Amino acid sequence: MPLQLHYPFDTSGELALWNTTESVDELIALAQPSAEEMDLLMSFPLEKRRKEWLTTRLLRNHLRPGVEISYDENGKPFLPHEQLSISHSGHLAGMCCHPQFAGLDIEIPSDKIVRVSFRFSHPSEIAKAPAHEPLLSRYLTTLWCAKEAIFKCFGVHVHFSKDIILRDFSDVDETIVADYKGIHGEKTFTLRRIMIDGMWVVHVVH
Repeated sequence: MPLQLHYPFDTSGELALWNTTESVDELIALAQPSAEEMDLLMSFPLEKRRKEWLTTRLLRNHLRPGVEISYDENGKPFLPHEQLSISHSGHLAGMCCHPQFAGLDIEIPSDKIVRVSFRFSHPSEIAKAPAHEPLLSRYLTTLWCAKEAIFKCFGVHVHFSKDIILRDFSDVDETIVADYKGIHGEKTFTLRRIMIDGMWVVHVVH
């Protein structure tokens, strides 16, 4: 099943998700990489990495056909005149682009995120965490996804637990608000959160 969702937002931003059920050969047939790109693709030893590379190209072809993805010195992807964010988790691949702020993260709620939550959560956020599963891992994974999405907007120098604090939200809220204050200045971010096949998809709206 190829493109799963295409969602325009904030008048000039777009999000697309790919549900990767295809084999590498099937993805190659869809993406039609050049000979040079095939050499790069086959240099990746893991099938997972090949699928990620191919689905990234397919999403690019859908959202911005013919436009090359570039990377800055910190590995942050971007497009000409637009910011770009890419995320992969499980069978989902996602890409969003926006002229100013593009941030996207996809994660499966897990015990691992619960165990390391003290590293990325502000004490005020931990104090509001639900006491029991599955709400606890859903809440903490939302925190991680939102902060990772905001980090991707900047690319460097973001302290997750100190610089970004999410405002109160419930388990059913689709819209989340976070306040950033750090080396990049001050900004309030609005993010959209959706659950697909047990995975949180969180992206910056504006």
